[in-house]
Amino acid sequence: MGRVRRRKRRTLDRRSTRLPSTTTPQGQQITTRRQTVLVVLFGLAVVAAGLGLFEVGLRVAGYGAGRTEYAAFRRAAGGGPLFRLTRDSSGREVYATDPRRLTFFNYQEFPARKEPGTFRVFCFGGSSTYGRPYRWETAFPRWMELVLNSSESPLRFEVINVGGISYASYRVLGLVQEVLENGYEPDLLVVYTGHNEFLEEWTSEALNTQSRIHMYLERMCLTAFIRNLLGRPLSPVEPADTRSFADAEVDAILDRTAGLDHYVRNDDRYRDIMSRYENTLERIVKASTTHDVPLVFVNMVSNLKDFSPFKSAHADDLTPTAKARWDTLCATAAERMKAGDTDIAARLLKQAAEIDCRHADLQFRMAACLDAAGQVAGAESCYILARDEDVCPLRAPSGINTAIGRVCERNRVPLVDLKSHLSSLAHKRTGSRILGNEFFLDHVHLTIEGNQIMALAIVETLSREGLVSIRRLPDSSSLEVAFREIEELLDSDYMARMHLNLGKVLSWAGKKEEAAHHLELAARMGSRDAETYYRVGKTHREAGRTAEAVDEFRKALAVKPDYPAVYNDLGLCYLTMGRTGEAVECFKKAIALRPDQPMPHVGLGRCYAAYGHLDQAIVAYEKAVTLQPDYADGLNNLGTAYQEAGRLNDAERAFNSALTLYPDFAEARNNLGLLYLGTGRRDMAEAEFRAAARSKPHLHQTYGNLGLVLLLKGDREGAASMFNKVLELNPGDPEATRLLASLE
Repeated sequence: MGRVRRRKRRTLDRRSTRLPSTTTPQGQQITTRRQTVLVVLFGLAVVAAGLGLFEVGLRVAGYGAGRTEYAAFRRAAGGGPLFRLTRDSSGREVYATDPRRLTFFNYQEFPARKEPGTFRVFCFGGSSTYGRPYRWETAFPRWMELVLNSSESPLRFEVINVGGISYASYRVLGLVQEVLENGYEPDLLVVYTGHNEFLEEWTSEALNTQSRIHMYLERMCLTAFIRNLLGRPLSPVEPADTRSFADAEVDAILDRTAGLDHYVRNDDRYRDIMSRYENTLERIVKASTTHDVPLVFVNMVSNLKDFSPFKSAHADDLTPTAKARWDTLCATAAERMKAGDTDIAARLLKQAAEIDCRHADLQFRMAACLDAAGQVAGAESCYILARDEDVCPLRAPSGINTAIGRVCERNRVPLVDLKSHLSSLAHKRTGSRILGNEFFLDHVHLTIEGNQIMALAIVETLSREGLVSIRRLPDSSSLEVAFREIEELLDSDYMARMHLNLGKVLSWAGKKEEAAHHLELAARMGSRDAETYYRVGKTHREAGRTAEAVDEFRKALAVKPDYPAVYNDLGLCYLTMGRTGEAVECFKKAIALRPDQPMPHVGLGRCYAAYGHLDQAIVAYEKAVTLQPDYADGLNNLGTAYQEAGRLNDAERAFNSALTLYPDFAEARNNLGLLYLGTGRRDMAEAEFRAAARSKPHLHQTYGNLGLVLLLKGDREGAASMFNKVLELNPGDPEATRLLASLE
């Protein structure tokens, strides 16, 4: 019994440890906390449900839908709204292009309240939509308006040009958002975009850096409601400084000092950009569908036959032996082509392509051979490969039109097949469907006739798809008369400006000879503005015609004395001529006019280095790379100054920084090789010199330095080969001649 009692007591003891716990102060605190948490969670759930219902109500009412998302695009894609509400000369309210954005856009104006019976079309895209190298007067939107209003229709048509120079698709999306959401009353959207996807360093990456939560909040109608309630604008206040708009606009890779050197083959980046491009087109479709505004896409066209690739590169896995064989085949093919033996030349180039088919210029030369031999189908395939393998893809590669086709098919969006339209016309005129100079002024910009044909193709598609109310299109003879009437209004100044713009584009893209031709035409046609003189002078300077360049720069300054770019280039001319004092004054004037530009600081640094004032040179170079940290030329000059000043570690860092930015920067590799050679690192020096020679095969100094390394390493035969290469590239070179003589 005693043991039983003890068991019961223990049981009771265990119970006593449980039951009274709720009456202790500690137990009361736990219960209170739980109740508080439950109350808070319940309250949050009620608030979330209320906000959710309110969001649904706002969406049903159509309040502010997408406006905050558009604001996010605006911040990444070009500053404030393109159009602002103002009044015209009669006092009528109109939307007009913001003057601060006229660097990239045409001036366009349309009534704030659309008149009854008006059908309003907005055309989006890059410089081709803008009308380059002309202006809006001869761009396809203008011809569209003329064709539409010449048709039998109960409507009056307005066609607004929303083409932005160098604008990529993600920027076009921002413009589409603005037009759809700002009360511009669009009836139809026409989108022609795809040539500029590889033009900017980051393209659409800014839009992808925002968190998913942030992007979701930005899309909520509730966000717009709260901002309005608090008196805040739906987007940041527009900047008053004109330069801030330019800073928000296009940062083109070719605007960088290294230009084409910045472009290297990167297949992963290519695939990423193509994926983003297609995603952007889907977002354009979604935006137009949400606002119930019809949309058509136009596929991209470019000059295949009469425009060579901007930059070519060999396959990454090409061995030196294979490269030597490739070079021999191409050189022999060039000789046979000159002799008119196109069949033999084509066979030799095909053999070279079997070694390395990714070299764009090889494909272009092979296409020309096949074209001359009448093998049109094979020629067209090679021309397309030449465009698609271009390391600097400023012509939309084939994948762009593939993406446009997929998006149109998935979403049942009408497609204007401009490519087939122009190819058919080319075949009728030339017997070949391959597009060339008959419709293009350069790589992508259409002639005036090409723009007219594009307008007709779009209008015919709109009529066929039932997107516009047209009973009958105008006949060809009446259109020809209407087109001619407008063309006759174009004076010589308009045409001179066209040649100037074309010269600028070609020079910017590295096509120096073609650029010089158009700039000279602009000058001969009577263009006497400062920019024409400057561009002609720059062409002379880059061709080594320094005295002629100085004359043109002085003419430019006579017209526009505060032209900083002219002072910079004039300073470079004076440096070349050994007139260092005058060069210093020019660079200082350029800096005074535009202190934020890095290039005059580099020029000033070169002047100080020429005087032997290394400390001042270093200060100038450091200022340049502070203003533009990715200024590879500045880093290369800074490295050279550091090296001459004995700051070898700093020099090595500067050269490596330049090469991190631009791995194919031959001059920086050559200078780094000299640094390694001077510090006894011969193998590393040899590697840098060889890399420099691969990047720029015509840089004769590199072969001389490589020959010196081989000589120091005991390879006399290899050294002699390099010194002979120097003399081949630079006949009579005294140092190569001396070293070669010492080996005999």
